[in-house]
Formats: sequence, structure tokens, C-alpha cells
Amino acid sequence: WTSASSIQHKNSVATLELGRVPALLNDLRVVTYRRNDMSDGGHERFGVIAEEAPAFLATPQRNGVAALDMAGFALAGIKYLQVENEELKREVKELEARLSAIGG
Repeated sequence: WTSASSIQHKNSVATLELGRVPALLNDLRVVTYRRNDMSDGGHERFGVIAEEAPAFLATPQRNGVAALDMAGFALAGIKYLQVENEELKREVKELEARLSAIGG
């Protein structure tokens, strides 16, 4: 299964400001659950509750979430962590250099 993701199918495209990601993640409750109908054999699942999800993830009726939007949001979270990790690596190198300069 693939989703049409070409720019030809989209309008109002804007890059998500990665600085927004932590607050959006903090407001998102991730849960474990089992389906009531047991159609999947009662396996434990991970996800969100549609009624609690932010509008950008939930369907208009608030009874489901858009899987591809969840995936895109997860990618934004990964990108945020990647940027933060690179910044922390730079800070560590700077601190190590300062420590070395003072004889540590």
C-alpha cells in the first residue's frame, strides 16, 4: 500500500518548524491497548485515542487517526532529535576542549 505523496497532489505545503515538535509530543498521550472485538487475536497495540489526538492527526469525525499523518509526525520527531543530538555533540566537544585547555 502506498499513498500518493507527489507535490502534484498537495497545496499549501510548508515545512514544519521543528521547535514545535516537543510541545506537540508532550501533549500527545501514547497508549497501549487491545481491541474490543479481538479480531486481531487480542494482541497488544500502541497508538493514540482519536478523541484525544490533536486535530492534525485525527479524522474530522474524531473516530480515527490518519496513519500517514502519524508517520509524518514521527519523522518530524526523529528529525528534531537528530538536530538536538548534533547540538549536544557540539556542546560536549566544546566542553571537552575547554576542560583539556585547563588541564583536565
